[in-house]
Amino acid sequence: MLTDPLRLSIAPPHVWQETPMPDGGPPLAEDAAMPIAGRLTFRDVLRGLNPLHHLPVLGSIYRGATGEEVPAPMRVLGGALFGGPIGMLIAAATLAVEQFQPVQRLRLSLEGRPDPFLDPPPADPPRLAATPAEALAAYRRWTGVPPPPGAVA
Repeated sequence: MLTDPLRLSIAPPHVWQETPMPDGGPPLAEDAAMPIAGRLTFRDVLRGLNPLHHLPVLGSIYRGATGEEVPAPMRVLGGALFGGPIGMLIAAATLAVEQFQPVQRLRLSLEGRPDPFLDPPPADPPRLAATPAEALAAYRRWTGVPPPPGAVA
């Protein structure tokens, strides 16, 4: 089950329609948007200001070792606070790579496996309503053009 707001926002409709609402509300209609829980506590802000979260390589190692997750806006804000505009751009690019997983998606594509972020392929390929010869015969009947001599009608 997806709980990440960015992944839910790009997920196909069947994913977010089957995902239970965070507030326990009814399922979404086709034209509805997935509500995103927006809680930010003072502790989240303090945790987000920890400089160890914002160092380019050490931040990932630190978060992996401690199990802490810093909300995406706090990571970008911390990148801007500790690294200026370049730090903010690096934090946003890192988040994009983590969220969209281009390397993993490319690997799955090269292995011939389906992309987990896209709609699943249909179980059976769509069947044509008629063979090409039947379609040509029906077109000729519709237009009133007789078949050429010796052609199968």
